[in-house]
Amino acid sequence: MDNNATAAQAVPYRADRPRLYVACLAAYNGGRLHGRWIDATEPDEVRAEVRAMLEASPEPDAEEWAIHDYEGFEGCTISEWASFDTVCGLAEFVKQHGRLGAQLYGHFGDSLDEARAAFDSHAGEFRSLGDFAEEIMRETGPEIPAALQYYIDWEAMGRDFELNGDVFTITLGYDEVHVFWKPKTVQSEAHRVLACPPLIFISCWAETVLSLSQNVKTLRPWLAKIRLTVE
Repeated sequence: MDNNATAAQAVPYRADRPRLYVACLAAYNGGRLHGRWIDATEPDEVRAEVRAMLEASPEPDAEEWAIHDYEGFEGCTISEWASFDTVCGLAEFVKQHGRLGAQLYGHFGDSLDEARAAFDSHAGEFRSLGDFAEEIMRETGPEIPAALQYYIDWEAMGRDFELNGDVFTITLGYDEVHVFWKPKTVQSEAHRVLACPPLIFISCWAETVLSLSQNVKTLRPWLAKIRLTVE
């Protein structure tokens, strides 16, 4: 084994700096390991490090390289032949957004542009989809009468948001659910909520409660608002 490669692989990893192990293919094909760990900072800096690594190769006139390992990318997949522009852009994205950014990258099929754009539609972090549904309805929907409070299944409504294709989620852990509006629903929050199918279900629940409640005068104006919203 090339002593140079052994020393390079032993460089301590700094968690705040994603890095690559770039190998010399001429040496690799000749049965020797020669490469260098390189911090994924700026593409030009990485290229300069790769040129220096190839110049120091035990194989003369070495020109070809491949990414044989990487660390600090929070589980993202990097091709052996990925461009340094892409890798450095991904490293900066992961440094900024951590595991959430990495999972978004995977969610969009390793598309960095789509993962970046998704943050424009980030609805926030919630304990569950039910909490998201409740918050969004209370903030932008009609006021919910007290007589209806305990009849609403927020978790079911949250699932409806997702099943209807209005949102998608990234779950990072227990009680840590990030909700994103899907691109086709990117518009004002008020319009998204008022046009949302779950309100139709509230209307149906309200009809049922009306037949049982003594607060008919309170519920009828609220139901009228719901009907105007969904019609």
